[in-house]
Amino acid sequence: MATRSRRVEIDRVEVEKSCRKETKNMSVNRYNNIVTISPEASIGDAIATLINTSSFVLQVAGEGDKPAGWLDYLDILKIFQGDPDAAPIRSRKVKDYIHMIGNEDYLEVEQELAGIKTWLQDRAKKLPYFISQDKQSSGVLSLEGLLAEALEKHTQEQERRLEIEDLFGIVIAEAPVGLAFISPAGDIKYLNPLAAHILEITRLNASDLINIAVKNETKIIRTNGRSYKVWGIKSGKEKAPGYLAIFVDITNEQDLFEKVKHAQLEAELALATLLPDQRVEARLRSIVEYMDEYDAGTGKIKVTGVIREGVYRHVINILRLVAELSKQGLTELPGVDKETVVKAAIFHDLAKVQPYLQPGDVVDPRESFEPGYLHAFRSASLAKGIYNIDDKTVSIIKYHHHEEHDLPEDYPLYLLPMYRLFRLLDGLSAGITRRGSRVKLTASGTLVHVREESSFPLYNRHFELDLYSGRTGIKPLL
Repeated sequence: MATRSRRVEIDRVEVEKSCRKETKNMSVNRYNNIVTISPEASIGDAIATLINTSSFVLQVAGEGDKPAGWLDYLDILKIFQGDPDAAPIRSRKVKDYIHMIGNEDYLEVEQELAGIKTWLQDRAKKLPYFISQDKQSSGVLSLEGLLAEALEKHTQEQERRLEIEDLFGIVIAEAPVGLAFISPAGDIKYLNPLAAHILEITRLNASDLINIAVKNETKIIRTNGRSYKVWGIKSGKEKAPGYLAIFVDITNEQDLFEKVKHAQLEAELALATLLPDQRVEARLRSIVEYMDEYDAGTGKIKVTGVIREGVYRHVINILRLVAELSKQGLTELPGVDKETVVKAAIFHDLAKVQPYLQPGDVVDPRESFEPGYLHAFRSASLAKGIYNIDDKTVSIIKYHHHEEHDLPEDYPLYLLPMYRLFRLLDGLSAGITRRGSRVKLTASGTLVHVREESSFPLYNRHFELDLYSGRTGIKPLL
């Protein structure tokens, strides 16, 4: 917190300097030069000078360049008021000399100061007499009152600015993100506590941070058992040139990534032990999957990416889901055989054929991709004919793209729990493989509780499936 306090104090000093600089720059606009007349000039000369210069005050010359004093229009009026010879002038009627109210006289005096300032500027050197449009209020603007109001507003704005800077200082100091600002000359102008800590333990310097920003790089730095992501941006503001370096502690994310990577490796090793020969692995790795965006208006998809070894990854993801449910005891249920589900996962897409597409291609999936049941039938035939897979597994593979109401009448009822489970896992794995979905499965008896969160909200799901009855219950996404 000491760092933050020091930063705030620096900010206050800067604000005060700014105010003094602002005051200096404004001094030429704070007054208008007035006309100087000789002390030997007549009252008539003084009146003529006031009229010709639209002034209210005259400066009287003294010795050298220094003025001797001043007089204003009230002084001259007092002369006329006290002079008996001016009686004829004093007896004249006001109505012969009044200024009739014009559009330039109208002012809503309760408006913001900016509007009043514009009104005064438009009146130039005329007296600041005003009258409201409804003629309910009129008078002469009080420059003292306006100045006091302006000063009060300025003070309030300054206090508000300092409050915001204090709050900003607290947020930056306590934020879980490291921030460092470096000048073009390589001087570190600001460090919040996390950035200072990271620089200390990583031995990064200002030159390193500038290079990261200039090259638009992102670096992962590991030290003392922690992982930090560092990147930088160049400030485009003339008043604050330099470079901003940003540090984020990604230790938890890196640990999770390593765990997922390790789990993926374990799954691949497990799969390798289950494959009957290398030809199956080579075939699975050779089949791509596609990432795409669906246009509901046209029914077409736009290919956004090609997933190499897509089907192989898809099989791995199914096996991971099977392992997760197996740990929860689901494969102990009668009618749910882990070995059968695993074999179905390995062989179910073995004969899948994909079109050749590139990112950016827009196609109708009904025309470009063959119906799923075709590769299901082919895969089941290969599994049976070449690898002598048992009839239970072949049946699940053959009909894994059939809706339950489309199954043949002689489909074995005892296979329905595994059929339902495999279709569920096949769909969830597709989301993981093609859309990066996050899936959480919870088994409770014959119920499988599913929550799928996708980067495409359209595919978000929350439901539970009863493997025995086939009943599905939709749950709120919250």
